Amino acid sequence: MVWINRRSSDRALVATLTALAAVMFGWGFQRGRTHPFYTAAVRSMGANWHDFVYGAFDPSGFITTDKLPGAFWVQALSVRIFGFHAWAVLLPQVLAATACVPLLFVTVRRWAGRGAAYAAAVGYTLTPVTVALSRTNIPDALMVFFMVVAAHALWRWADGGRRATWWLAASAVWLGVAFNVKMGQALLVVPVFAGTCFLLGAGSRWWRLGRAAAYGTLVAVVSLAWMVFVTLTPASQRPYIDGSVHNSVWEMVFQYNGFGRIGGQGAGTDPLAGGAVLSGAGGPAGLGRIFGTASAGQISWLVPTAVVGLGAGLWAAWRARRARLAAASVAALPVTA
Repeated sequence: MVWINRRSSDRALVATLTALAAVMFGWGFQRGRTHPFYTAAVRSMGANWHDFVYGAFDPSGFITTDKLPGAFWVQALSVRIFGFHAWAVLLPQVLAATACVPLLFVTVRRWAGRGAAYAAAVGYTLTPVTVALSRTNIPDALMVFFMVVAAHALWRWADGGRRATWWLAASAVWLGVAFNVKMGQALLVVPVFAGTCFLLGAGSRWWRLGRAAAYGTLVAVVSLAWMVFVTLTPASQRPYIDGSVHNSVWEMVFQYNGFGRIGGQGAGTDPLAGGAVLSGAGGPAGLGRIFGTASAGQISWLVPTAVVGLGAGLWAAWRARRARLAAASVAALPVTA
């Protein structure tokens, strides 16, 4: 773990924290606590390559799941290697969540120093919803992992300048992979990541703008690749797309799992259930969903902390800018005898 820091204390502390996270995330996973719907899909995908490619829910390949299959591909590969066991389905989530701890530490340390790195790694490890999501096979734990990998690659590019261009491409690719795990949630960071491409890279304003646009384009290409492939496949040769009324993967992603859940218009309508509206475990659709009763105990309590952290960061940046301006003013004063 020399890539963490030359200081032996950092290596020991991060190794200890990672081991603690592995125990917390994997506690009791051998007994299994899997989501029945997604586990059925993983079993089908692990037994048949056609079902694997299309993310089919059932062994006959009649219908897909109501999500993109990225997370279930990883779980199905685990099942193919170890056999169909509850722990084999859950193993990828435990490993991904655990790997986030040292990777998050390294990424934040490069950006904001050791103190912030420890705060990020500890905060991630001890957040209740992180522990809960690592113990089930819904896609979030894997999505977070790929987003952290994308953030790490982006900051490696920012550190390395022009010579590290491939890190920038890697960041875009991993963000596209994260989209295929949990769709639009993974794209919430694109404006920030693209803005980083524009602000921190070398070159003229138009060159930096073009680089940010190229980054976003590569994210879109990777994100939409499987959707385009499914769309170009004749409907008779693939499963029906669950979560859509017109057998459309675009409708499933952007309506059923996208804008419909924000605006509440047609969100969660299942054509195979007579058009019944499914509000989901997160509560009714709408902009206030995250603050609803179902989500408040999971993550909403962290929002005030995030707002305070944002305010503190902006204040620190403002003070640093004032200090630089003051230093520049002093340096510009004429020297007198």
